[in-house]
Amino acid sequence: MKPFAMLVFLAVSGCQSDPCSLNATLLSVEQAIKDGLRSPSSAVFQKIDRNAVIGSEDECKYTFSGEFDADNTYGASIRHSYEVSVSMDETTQKHVMDFKHITAR
Repeated sequence: MKPFAMLVFLAVSGCQSDPCSLNATLLSVEQAIKDGLRSPSSAVFQKIDRNAVIGSEDECKYTFSGEFDADNTYGASIRHSYEVSVSMDETTQKHVMDFKHITAR
């Protein structure tokens, strides 16, 4: 196998993610938040403090908070904060989210 082809294979195979991983959960939460925004492409999420995350991959349940910036109707970037609890629906294998709050600052 050529070195380039091997590199592509490793990159693609490394993209498979456990749906219970914190990274996969974060991506699902970010997408759910973007789906509710007027300008989803403007959303920029801040890194969360992984030490403040409650829960684990074994339980497939997490509670955490974070911040993101997104444009409002007038195009001004506004900082928002959120808190969410996430679990995995055993039947559908999809994340179930309970947002405690999403507020603009």
